[in-house]
Amino acid sequence: PLQLSLNVPLISFCLKIISGAKLRKISILFVPLQTEVLYYMNKLSRIEEEKQTIAQMIHFYCRHKEKNQTLCSACSELLKYAHQRLEHCPFGERKKTCRQCTVHCYHPKMRQKIKEVMRFAGPRMIWYHPIWTLKHLWRER
Repeated sequence: PLQLSLNVPLISFCLKIISGAKLRKISILFVPLQTEVLYYMNKLSRIEEEKQTIAQMIHFYCRHKEKNQTLCSACSELLKYAHQRLEHCPFGERKKTCRQCTVHCYHPKMRQKIKEVMRFAGPRMIWYHPIWTLKHLWRER
C-alpha cells in the first residue's frame, strides 16, 4: 500500500479539537476498498482516556437529551461518581470497556443511569467525537 505522512499544523489543530489530545502525526494508508487513518497521539493512561470518553458522553447527554447548556446537578454527580469508579478500577491500565468488564463496580441506581446515558450518547458520538468513538469501538472488538 501507498503510505502518505502529513505533519500539517492546520490538520493537527483540527484533529486536536476533535480528539481532545495533541496530535503528533497523521498517516493515511490507501488500501483497495479500504481507507485507514492512523494517528499517533500523546499517550494518555487508559484510565484517563476512559475518563475523557465518559465525560464527553455525559456532557453530550445533558446537552442534547436534557437540553441543558451546562451540566445539571444529577449529571455532574454521575460524572464525579464515574471518575471515582475509574480511579479505583482494579484492572488499571488493562481495563476493558465497561460492556466487557467482568466486575460491575457501579451502584445499581448509578449503573442504570450510566446505561441510559451510554444508550443515548453512544450511537450519536460518532458525529461529535469521531476519533474517540472509533478508538473506543476498536477496544471493544
